[in-house]
Amino acid sequence: MASDTFHPFARLPKELQDRIWDFAALSLNSHPAAHFFTFINTSHDAMSTLASKTIRHMYQDRYCLAAPQCSGRRKLSWTESNPSGYMSEIGLWNACTASRQRLQRCRRTSITWSDWINASCKSRFSGELDEAPILVEFLQDGRKQKFTINPKSDLVCLQPFDFDTISWSTIFAKGLRHLAFEFDPAWGSSMSDPWRFPCYDVTGPLRCIIEAAGFETDWVDNIWFIDYRISRRIGPAPNLTREVFNGNSCRFVEVRLEDSLWKRSSGESVFNFVENLECSLDDYFTDQQYYENRSYYPQTTRWGPPVGVLACEKMLE
Repeated sequence: MASDTFHPFARLPKELQDRIWDFAALSLNSHPAAHFFTFINTSHDAMSTLASKTIRHMYQDRYCLAAPQCSGRRKLSWTESNPSGYMSEIGLWNACTASRQRLQRCRRTSITWSDWINASCKSRFSGELDEAPILVEFLQDGRKQKFTINPKSDLVCLQPFDFDTISWSTIFAKGLRHLAFEFDPAWGSSMSDPWRFPCYDVTGPLRCIIEAAGFETDWVDNIWFIDYRISRRIGPAPNLTREVFNGNSCRFVEVRLEDSLWKRSSGESVFNFVENLECSLDDYFTDQQYYENRSYYPQTTRWGPPVGVLACEKMLE
């Protein structure tokens, strides 16, 4: 049986070992990565049971990130079924002393999670700070783990622990370019009535999603919905320019309505959902312009960040 372990590695010259570790560390940044987290409101959610799974920082405010819920709703785990790109980097930090030292060398320009949170809350955000990777630390089974996020290129997928406790207008994360949510087909059925403007009266997950796609996330450049039901058709891939974010043994690929490469499942379409969402928000902000203050929402200004769709495909090992 083939083995993934190269047993003679320790007998290689140190210079060659260092080059191998450097290559492994640099390859992590060769493509944008996808990172998954549970999003927690610390003043409402059950922090007594969640605290051990959170990413803490010295400027701890109302919200924090925690281990994702990839193995089931409200089952937080850093390891179980976690598709995040940071899983590969955590492995390098823990492989051995040499790998950790070379990774620290490659990450010497990074800033801490606490410093980034503190800077995000300020009105003036340093451009130099904006470009730096963020070094994140958390505890798992009493052991400190580390990974980095590149806010200008990486995808951050949030899984709210409780959608009703999230208020985007109180959140500041300047410099984050890509924010994602995992699409629930149930949202589509709630948005299918063209005569109902959900911006006014909905609660629960749909209210949270609508507000995120509206003006309350002006600190995000793009919002994505991940639809796991979309699969790639068999055949040669066309040469298209699309956003791609690498995960752990998978990748998340931008899919557009006109793309014929992808096969969509039956049921509520994520593309119909996005179209209805945009129409509802357009109607909402048109009403706001007319009835409240025409100058507050200029017609030349988009009401929120662009919205797109991502498919998840397994990578060959």
